[in-house]
Amino acid sequence: MITVKVEFLGPYRLETGIAETRCELPEGSTLGDLLMALSERFGAGIGALLLDAAGQVRQTMAVAVDGRILPPDRTLSYRLQDGQTVLFLSPAMGG
Repeated sequence: MITVKVEFLGPYRLETGIAETRCELPEGSTLGDLLMALSERFGAGIGALLLDAAGQVRQTMAVAVDGRILPPDRTLSYRLQDGQTVLFLSPAMGG
């Protein structure tokens, strides 16, 4: 098993009601697997914010892993490692 820290900004924080959480996933899990786990934990609302009707990452979402924003075409297939931090934010947001 791996554990990843998940941080939510903007609408993702509003939908989940929290700023961060930790998720435990099987070894070899991808960001797509994490999105499914988050949808199960927080309900369909977060899933609708993260994925479009075709199951693709919404263009209104950005995902950063350990501070590096992933390209949309690689987001779902990105393989997570134990201890990584995943941040969900709107592309217009910054720090």
